[in-house]
Amino acid sequence: MKLKRILSGTLAFILGLSVINFSAFAEDRLPAFPGAEGGGMYASGARGGNSIVVYHVTNLNDSGEGSFRDAVSEGNRIIVFDVAGTVMLKTPVKIQKSNITVLGQTVPGEGICIGGDSVMLSNADNIIMRYLRFRMGDDHNTQEDSLGIRRGQNIIIDHCSISWCQDECLSAYQNKNFTAQWCIISESLKESYHEKGSHGYGGIWGGINASFHHNLIATHDSRVPRIGTSQTVHTYEDSLDTDNLIDVRNNVIYNWGLNSSYGGENGTRVNLINNYYKPTEMAKRIGFFEIYRGTKGIGGGTTLYVDGNIMENNAALTADNWQGVTKEIDSTKWNKCENITDGVVVDGVLKSNNEYIEDYPISTDTAQEAYNRVLQEAGASYNRDNTDKRVVDDVKNGTLPTGNKSGVGFVDSPNDVGGYDSLYGNSQLDSDNDGIPDDWENEHGLNPNDSSDAIQLKNGYTNIEVYANSLVENKINLSTKDIKEKIKYVDMLNSREYTTGSWKALMAAVNEAKTVLGNNKSTQSDVDNSLSSINTAISGLIKGGSEEPKSYTGDIDLDGEVTASDSALLFQYVLNKSYIPIESVDLKYADIDHNNVIDSIDVAHILQKSLDSSYNIENITNPITTEVTTETSTENIETVTEESTSQALEKIGSLNIGDLSGYKLTEEYSKDGFILRGAMDNIINIGNSPKVIYNGSIYSKNILFVNNHFYNINFKCDDKCTLGLLIGNVNNNDNYIRVIDNNTNELVKTERNEIKNGYVYVELPYGGDFRIATNQYDTICYRMDLYKNIN
Repeated sequence: MKLKRILSGTLAFILGLSVINFSAFAEDRLPAFPGAEGGGMYASGARGGNSIVVYHVTNLNDSGEGSFRDAVSEGNRIIVFDVAGTVMLKTPVKIQKSNITVLGQTVPGEGICIGGDSVMLSNADNIIMRYLRFRMGDDHNTQEDSLGIRRGQNIIIDHCSISWCQDECLSAYQNKNFTAQWCIISESLKESYHEKGSHGYGGIWGGINASFHHNLIATHDSRVPRIGTSQTVHTYEDSLDTDNLIDVRNNVIYNWGLNSSYGGENGTRVNLINNYYKPTEMAKRIGFFEIYRGTKGIGGGTTLYVDGNIMENNAALTADNWQGVTKEIDSTKWNKCENITDGVVVDGVLKSNNEYIEDYPISTDTAQEAYNRVLQEAGASYNRDNTDKRVVDDVKNGTLPTGNKSGVGFVDSPNDVGGYDSLYGNSQLDSDNDGIPDDWENEHGLNPNDSSDAIQLKNGYTNIEVYANSLVENKINLSTKDIKEKIKYVDMLNSREYTTGSWKALMAAVNEAKTVLGNNKSTQSDVDNSLSSINTAISGLIKGGSEEPKSYTGDIDLDGEVTASDSALLFQYVLNKSYIPIESVDLKYADIDHNNVIDSIDVAHILQKSLDSSYNIENITNPITTEVTTETSTENIETVTEESTSQALEKIGSLNIGDLSGYKLTEEYSKDGFILRGAMDNIINIGNSPKVIYNGSIYSKNILFVNNHFYNINFKCDDKCTLGLLIGNVNNNDNYIRVIDNNTNELVKTERNEIKNGYVYVELPYGGDFRIATNQYDTICYRMDLYKNIN
């Protein structure tokens, strides 16, 4: 996690945070960003607080420093992203702080997706969210909305993609001054975990001065949308949803089942203007709106203005919108509103003569213009993922998905439509960690070595907002479906069927394609050339060959060799199978001990094989011993010098060692390497006390994985000695290494590593029998060298 704060226009370093008083610079009536319209258009996000913090999301973890959950846990933050991919939540994220700006367009490459569970805003004011994906899915039986927003003021949701909910995809009511614009709200899960059984709803939209414009609402059984709060939720915490004006215009509504748009009871004023309705054969009713009578004990009917809406392939309803408005008579009957006249209340319904006007303007297109623009621009469209592209194609072509339970028409699980998309991204150089890449700062007269300029004002906006806004001024959606399908095809190939040389050529082409996909500056030509290179490499695959090894057990990454890279990759998988993607991995070669469980023991066997080519992993059936005995070798003893320290650090460079996904040990490190990792929240439990499950060989004949609050490694030193440790961490906290005397069980030395990641030395004052341990949760140790002191 990287955090920057600027105070009173000067840099002050407090607990590693850089801090600027901002209240004096607040500007009235400044749009949240260029293009913000409707009720929430004047939200100021982090600019509305007393100070601004620039928070970097640096990982895809469910929680902890650098996570999305941690980013939105406090107010007065501008949130940027240093990592692309999908965050799979384990529990809902609840946003209850105010003055937050989330700039999803700053994600490198193909963007970010929040999956696994719901995101809920409650009692949070002054929020700006842009270019995010919320795809809850069915990993958990939560019966929640993908994105829910309640009891807030001055909120705008812009260019977000929201799908795969178990209740509603986007529900926003009991809010004041709210906008949802240019979003794709699609594919609620019809037959999933909802307690009511068949569900699959688009959303409940309500509030005071609430605007919903230029959104695509596609493939929901009902509530597309439901206007106002339903009769079952008209109060929440003893508070009525005092709907004042709900403006619904320029939306595209496609493929509904039981109902399209309905509700509007309890005195709600509704504008329904220039929306484009495109029904399919799944529609049980064809109409624009069904008016509900209201809840007992709550006065007031619906006041409705309807005009300019198109019902595709229905000239009559398009010509006279009120023919497509019905009113609820009882639980089973609906009548057309033919007897409702302008300005006269009939059966609790007021047909308005004129559009309801609010002080929050919206640039209004015709329904046909909105249809074309929404399909082109809506959703997290800075880099549309394949899910949004498929949904848009369905709308254009009139095609339907197929659910595994409900059949043709709707979606029951993300797996019905291909699941979560792979999202690639390559971060740009940002020397001062202020969220603005060096290239942009240089081009616009900022200092790439001064983090304070990120939140200095330019025309009312902070420079980091100006940068983020510039990213989406001329966005171009690349066509990446074919290349991603080709990458998935390659993942399904069995490298064992081909010669090592031809397979490595294919892997090089695939890796280059992923780099192109992760680069915000890539062009369509770059994508097409990468696809061509993959196709050429596929054509060049050669079956069989003498270079093929006889055995492939333990070769997880399919490169023809068993190396420490395979153990690191499998270790990542074992730590958390649910959300760490592994591509080009064949797990059938991973169950080394043949117990039908892939765990840390299999990882240890593979690591031992990588260190000792004579180690036979073909016929292993028993777990590795838990005994630790270590003797210091006198071979390969090196002298500790400044040169060796410098060389080690140079080899580490700027690698994020805490992230195993992009890191492979080089041959030099792997021959002496080990992985020593602090306990993670969800690591496989192998007992309440430390247990070594691997014995291998370094200088000190000891390599291990251990599970407990501390991971330990035992060693002996016959005289004064020095440990050389190549370490990194998960959470970017300070590392520390404890050295404990096994004879006295007393702490001998604690060494902190203030540089976060790198190669450090721990000098011991005397010889003896010792163990080292890392601090809980944080540290990964990739290599230990034992040096004999010669001075």
